[in-house]
Amino acid sequence: MYRDLPLSFFNRVIGPVPVVLISVGYLKGKRSIMPCTSVAPISLTPPYVGASIAKTRYTCKLIRELGDFVINIPTWNFTRLITELGMVSGSEIDKFEYFNLTPLKAKKVKSFRVGEAIAWIECCVEKSLSIGDRVFYISRVVAVYAREECSYDFGVKWFSEKPVLYLGDLLFATGFAEYYRCCDVVYRR
Repeated sequence: MYRDLPLSFFNRVIGPVPVVLISVGYLKGKRSIMPCTSVAPISLTPPYVGASIAKTRYTCKLIRELGDFVINIPTWNFTRLITELGMVSGSEIDKFEYFNLTPLKAKKVKSFRVGEAIAWIECCVEKSLSIGDRVFYISRVVAVYAREECSYDFGVKWFSEKPVLYLGDLLFATGFAEYYRCCDVVYRR
């Protein structure tokens, strides 16, 4: 047996999905940061990422103007902040000042990065597609780096940093109780 679900539930059926923070703009002047659950790798060679952002978001407007952005990887201790960042617009307040975040210069793009994140992916927009209520940005990855203490092993150590997963309805989770590596089950407590 099965039951039909509302079409709007499609994204919950796919989940959980990673939560990232997208930052765009200048260190001084127009800038914004927003949580995003619609980011995915779309090519490994060469490296491209896709990001889907609501057309009404100030971040979407700034990405269109600037042509680049940074994907910041938050950890579990950001969970409350992630929710709060999504409830106010960067057009109304400077979210960095209001939420006491550290904007840092990126390596290769004009946009800045969030100093408190554990990893960063710098992106240059090559194409944008208007789809329904979203703009899908196809972007070339130009730099990837992480905090030294967690960058040496993206297996067990990466999960110990507790990246944030979104379940829907403002519910968040972190990591997995178990995961697979080379066909062996490894349990993590």
